[in-house]
Amino acid sequence: MRAIAKQSRHVIIGSPLGVRRTIHQLHALRYEEAVRWTHPIAIPDNRIIITPEQGEIMSLLVKLIRLQ
Repeated sequence: MRAIAKQSRHVIIGSPLGVRRTIHQLHALRYEEAVRWTHPIAIPDNRIIITPEQGEIMSLLVKLIRLQ
């Protein structure tokens, strides 16, 4: 029987250094390769429901996870 895979989206929002460190920590834990994350994305003013602190960025990863 084949396992079913569904998307799981992860967003990290924080200071540029905090986002990079978190991505690299997840890589060190063998969760996902750091290069699979997007390049840093500036958060436009008033264009996101999550309210960022000034100067924060985000990075996004879409990962397929097995459901079985």
